[in-house]
Amino acid sequence: MAGITIHEFGALAAVATGVADTDDLRTVPPSVFGWLESQALRSAEAGESAWLRLTQRRGRRAVQVTSFVGVIRAPDGYQIEVLPKLGKVVGDGESRQRLIEMLRCLGGFRHIQTDSAKLVAARMPLLEVFIGEFLRAVEHIVKRGLRGDYSARQDNLFALRGKLHMATHLRQNLCRQDRFFAAFDEFSSDRPENRLLHSALRRALAWTASQTHQQLARELCFVFADVPASDQPALDFQRVRLDRGMGHYADALAWARLILQDESPLTGAGGHRAPSLLFPMEAVFEAFVAKHLTRQLMQPFTLKTQARSFSLVTHRGQDWF
Repeated sequence: MAGITIHEFGALAAVATGVADTDDLRTVPPSVFGWLESQALRSAEAGESAWLRLTQRRGRRAVQVTSFVGVIRAPDGYQIEVLPKLGKVVGDGESRQRLIEMLRCLGGFRHIQTDSAKLVAARMPLLEVFIGEFLRAVEHIVKRGLRGDYSARQDNLFALRGKLHMATHLRQNLCRQDRFFAAFDEFSSDRPENRLLHSALRRALAWTASQTHQQLARELCFVFADVPASDQPALDFQRVRLDRGMGHYADALAWARLILQDESPLTGAGGHRAPSLLFPMEAVFEAFVAKHLTRQLMQPFTLKTQARSFSLVTHRGQDWF
């Protein structure tokens, strides 16, 4: 699958004669650039703090990624990997590994298995790291067995099962003595958690360019063959119940949410919006620093992030920031 790697605040322009790639300007297919430009325009018109903004480079129209890192996927599948600007110094492999460490400090990403993810990150794009982690989590569920649930059903059966629904039975089977219209509970793997995982597996299979990941995704999809894919992920996520015996689903569902949702979990609630696989570097770095500072504090000191009751700078009796 086609794609490129850039760094924070890197710019993108459409492929054209005489335009060569540099550290600060990379070229993408015209169709991809058109899509990126429309995303930047839409954010500007909505007055949002955008993850992408319009700019110019060498007299040409361009778009510049702001302080976000992660993966941008165009509608045609073209992938743009955005790494921390540290990658310009230490290299992309090392930059991915450090980003994985930092993401683990975020509350919603503690399920990343650091050692395995960092090993993959040294040689594969960030998207493949995410997909590999998701597939590993689903494989863990499959080894323990898919959880099922009882659901109420009614059907006209050849053998009595459950409770005979007398009124409907007499109406439908007056001349068919070989049938029984019954209401019964059926144990099935068709529950919201499994539907979401099946949908996420299908999307991961469509996204991945790794043959290893493709093979594993197909094998896992086969296990979920009797479970319909979720056609309303948002509604199914509201129905998720991680009750007794479902704890081992937590990691896989966290990845499924990231894969299936349209907005980043770190930006959707704020004043700006970004694709689900992009993360604001400020939030990532803050979580990383906070986690490591907390470990070094001695009693009775505590650390509170985003403490709005205090100001860093006060000037002439006014709190500036």
